[in-house]
Amino acid sequence: MTRIRRTLLSTSLLLAGAGITPLAAGQYNNHKQTYQAPVRPYNQAPRPQPNYQPRAGTLPRSQPKNAPRVNNVPAVNNSRQIHQEASATGHKLSPSHGIQPAATPNVAGAGANSRVGATTSTNAPVAGHPSSVNTELKTPTRPAYTLPNNNAILKNPSGATALDKSVSKSVVQQVNATRSSMSGINSRPLPQGNVLVHPNGALTIQGAGGQQYHLRRDGTVAAFETHGVKTTFRQDGTISAVHTANMNITYGTGGARRVETVRPDNSVLVSTGPRQGYLQRTVVVNNTTVIRRTYVVNNTTYVRTYTTYSFGGVVLEHYVPVVYYTPAFYGWVYYPWPRPVLYRWAFYDYPWYGYYAGYFTPAPVYPTPTLWLTDYSLAQTLDSAYQDRPTTVARGQNSAQADTPISPETKQVLAAQVQQMIAVENKSTGDSRPDSKIDGDLPDVVNHPHSVFVVASNLDVSNENGECGLTPGDILEMDAPLPQNAVTADVRVVTSKRMDCPASSKVTVSMEELQEMHNNLRQRVDDGMQVLRASQGSGGIPPAPADAIAPPPPPNYMGDTVPVSGEQIVAMIAEQQQTADTTPQVIQNEFGA
Repeated sequence: MTRIRRTLLSTSLLLAGAGITPLAAGQYNNHKQTYQAPVRPYNQAPRPQPNYQPRAGTLPRSQPKNAPRVNNVPAVNNSRQIHQEASATGHKLSPSHGIQPAATPNVAGAGANSRVGATTSTNAPVAGHPSSVNTELKTPTRPAYTLPNNNAILKNPSGATALDKSVSKSVVQQVNATRSSMSGINSRPLPQGNVLVHPNGALTIQGAGGQQYHLRRDGTVAAFETHGVKTTFRQDGTISAVHTANMNITYGTGGARRVETVRPDNSVLVSTGPRQGYLQRTVVVNNTTVIRRTYVVNNTTYVRTYTTYSFGGVVLEHYVPVVYYTPAFYGWVYYPWPRPVLYRWAFYDYPWYGYYAGYFTPAPVYPTPTLWLTDYSLAQTLDSAYQDRPTTVARGQNSAQADTPISPETKQVLAAQVQQMIAVENKSTGDSRPDSKIDGDLPDVVNHPHSVFVVASNLDVSNENGECGLTPGDILEMDAPLPQNAVTADVRVVTSKRMDCPASSKVTVSMEELQEMHNNLRQRVDDGMQVLRASQGSGGIPPAPADAIAPPPPPNYMGDTVPVSGEQIVAMIAEQQQTADTTPQVIQNEFGA
């Protein structure tokens, strides 16, 4: 509890220093009624909402059997507790003015054991604690060859050493003898050629036809280059990635594949399946260069806009909302609802929900819109994960053997970050150039400890036990602020699904990957706000003030550009996928001795 208070306090102070003052929670105005929660001392035990006491087991008739049952309002979701950020006298919300900042924000805790990954049971995997995992530390392997004692390798420890013809022949023969007992591509004999020995014992064989075989010291193939194509392999012989002049194909440890192609017009086509991906184009609108991605997912087409900025010497793509709402709307989605909402999600009937039933459980009730937006964002991300789920079981021993589910405490931290995103967008309302602002973006997020990130796409990383995979919906946490000018971040796996990197392991991700996660969460939150706006006053969602409904016109950076239809992108993806399907066999044929 102490840790999360410090985390949320540091977030508020950081954003306040950047000119982004969080809103006070516990205030709500809907013309006819005013709701204001009293400020509760940090050490006071949470209580159920006094104005909402559903009968035991009361659920809509259409509620699925595996949906959570509600007997009372759990303290961990108490709206007066989750978002107490300041004295109610310091903030004022009105239908016409929306969010008005207080002079001094003050962040309260989210309940006992509210730190990300806090444990409540010793009988099941809990966020922040290791899940059941089979990790096997490998002992150093012996080299697959022996060099003569007088070889020049001993005289050149700082770089690669070229062996003479006779020694090269001997080394290749020794390596092939070792490889004969291996499997897959590692069993294929290597051709004779000039051999380079690297200081770490790795080898490079330069074939007569221009091929290059890069080997680990144990004789397994690390990479193969021929005719401008470079293929990298894992130690078990499976392909990790293929790089050509205009195409990159990456293969996850579980078999997921991502294909990226630079097209003749310099647009970039990215696909993760036969009918799923996006086309990225750079366009100039009103003298502003923006990046436009047209996504096709589950037969749905939508557009996302980005601008670029430099951080730590790395150029990152920054998501810009399609539309900004009125301040009154942001106030409505920022503050707690008058009473907790019992909401039935449509995804209870979707296949992905049953598939991830052991990992993700929606909140039984929603005292705040930000908690609703958190579950909405997680659900949309897991739906995407289900569409791109690996077709094979993850290889290797470094993977979790059971889910480490998303805990309510982790959701609270995530909901607090969602709330800050809403405050940032509210601050940008009316700005003529919101696309040029990066307030609240990655530089702010990584500047304080315990920020969390929701993995947005299949990702292979390395931890202390070797390579492992992350899939959309896994959650990572920073344990310390990111050093200035860092290009990578060491983060801790808080929650993960079976066969992903085990919880509590430390992994390294790039700034580009963190930015993609941050962008994805912001996009999901924006989508959720559109759903809330369309659903207000129905399905249990409270009505919004009249002046909070109509969104303003799109910002001027959107402009009028010729759109690319979903059918066109699907056709491009089909062609791209066909090329990717045949590539491994071409590589196998080229590899021959």
